[in-house]
Amino acid sequence: MYLEKSVENDVARRISLHYSFIVFTGKVLLNDLFNCEGLDVDLNALEALFYNISNENKAVDRPLLELEQLLEEIDSNRNRLYVDYEPTQAISALYHNGELYLTPAILGLKK
Repeated sequence: MYLEKSVENDVARRISLHYSFIVFTGKVLLNDLFNCEGLDVDLNALEALFYNISNENKAVDRPLLELEQLLEEIDSNRNRLYVDYEPTQAISALYHNGELYLTPAILGLKK
């Protein structure tokens, strides 16, 4: 149900499985635990919240955007890419056996 609602929104689609797990667990566990106490936990507000999030959240997919920017930077500075020869400048990435490995320096990690 949440996946169908979030078809046009990448961010909501990515969290839809996690969100449905939380709602399902809440409905089953909370109501089973508190039913003995005479309490009925209404989780319809969570469903409405997800619909509001998926309709209002038009944010870009930040991880994908960051990856695209990182790959563009590596592409524009190919002299810092270690492939068949060792570059003269600091290494940004390594390409070996068809796989691209990023160095901590390019990811902004401190030593």
